[in-house]
Amino acid sequence: MAASINVKITHYYKGKTTKNVKVKQKKKVNGKWVTRYVTQKKTVYENRSRTVVIPVTPESMPSTRTANYDDLPTLRKRTHTRRGAYTGRSMTWSSFFPARNYRFLQVNQVENPVKLARWFDERLVNDSKIRVRIPALYIDNYYDIRSFEWDVEGGTSDIRYTITIQEQYNPKIKTKTIK
Repeated sequence: MAASINVKITHYYKGKTTKNVKVKQKKKVNGKWVTRYVTQKKTVYENRSRTVVIPVTPESMPSTRTANYDDLPTLRKRTHTRRGAYTGRSMTWSSFFPARNYRFLQVNQVENPVKLARWFDERLVNDSKIRVRIPALYIDNYYDIRSFEWDVEGGTSDIRYTITIQEQYNPKIKTKTIK
């Protein structure tokens, strides 16, 4: 039996929370300044994350990466190929978010498919990066959502979608000091 291929997508963001925080207070007591710590409720920003496991693994998950090559003629009319920069990995998936609990799902609990589609739509609109992890394929990096299309299937109320993501790839640059 083959291992299942889980696709985990994580979004990191700053979230507001109200916490009890110790705050310094200086007071004058008997003519001297005294520092006391008082507990107050304050609104602070915390690092938060939300991870979504794609409930149905897409049937095909093509991954594309390209490189730029320059062909240079040499003195003896031979061609020298010089490798250039790589682009980030690009992936396009088509699948669906289920409205019912099917036996072949990758998750234990079915989430509302409209909320799930809107979550991906918000990631596209808000220009936020996501972390995509596919442990079985050794893929773990940050991606931008380039396009997200979805529609409701008539009889089942499942939501079909097509998503295109592009890896945030920083090219490796080598520098030389010229004397």
